[in-house]
Amino acid sequence: MEASMADQVSPATAYLGAIREASRATELTALSELVGNELEPTEIEVLLSTQAEEDIKLMRGSRDVYYFSDRYITSAYALHLFRVAEKDPAKMIADTVRDESRIYPRPTPIESFLQVPFSMSKAVLDGVLWQISQRNDMEDIISTTASDGSIYLFSTKYLNASHAESLAEWDAVGQAENP
Repeated sequence: MEASMADQVSPATAYLGAIREASRATELTALSELVGNELEPTEIEVLLSTQAEEDIKLMRGSRDVYYFSDRYITSAYALHLFRVAEKDPAKMIADTVRDESRIYPRPTPIESFLQVPFSMSKAVLDGVLWQISQRNDMEDIISTTASDGSIYLFSTKYLNASHAESLAEWDAVGQAENP
């Protein structure tokens, strides 16, 4: 029995549905995940660029092209997922710290990299922090320690040390002591 025209779903509709479903589960969709028997990656990319609706966003990385729906994931969170997907933990941390220092401006608690979406182990985090300390292209990433022992990272491109130290102290200790 043949399916009626109404029952058939176009490839673009199927791809868009898959992207939205993944986004609903707070995941990016890599172009490589969409590749099947019917279309090549470049054909899928062209199809999505011409038929994608306004909520579908693209992020081009060095490892893959990623899609998400901003109906379900904010661009800021998608950027975190993108950095994780690109599998360069030192760059992920440095870029995240630079963004936090530039945009908000605030230092970044290192514990945030132990949590979702980064989900690094303490041992891996310690190793990556050591790598960052050795890289010339990341010499702007500096740490500061609050009086309770909490460690924060900041970028000297966007925050000076005394400002970052006071913000870290406020975040770690001051807010709790001043309800």
